[in-house]
Amino acid sequence: MTTVTEIFEAMATQVESDRLDGIDVVIGWALSGDEATEKTMSIADGALNVVDGLNDDANATISMDSEDFKAMMSGELNPMMAFMGGKVKIDGDMSAVMKIQGLMG
Repeated sequence: MTTVTEIFEAMATQVESDRLDGIDVVIGWALSGDEATEKTMSIADGALNVVDGLNDDANATISMDSEDFKAMMSGELNPMMAFMGGKVKIDGDMSAVMKIQGLMG
């Protein structure tokens, strides 16, 4: 099974740049559980970058269990259903998170 680290490493290379056009956000990821980690994803100028740690200037921070994150990124867990079911917590600008919803899964 793919690890959280592998998913984050693949993000910058696997998302087609045209899907990033017009998106300018900084999103923090605070994952708990077996593969707990903190990452910051920034999207600007058609490029996606992920770095270790949380950025205090992030538009929003998404908190969730690492197993749910892997399920969401594989398409097994619908992001909106995860949020509505309390598996995902968002601190900050919800509209910033909505901009990246199409990149999940």
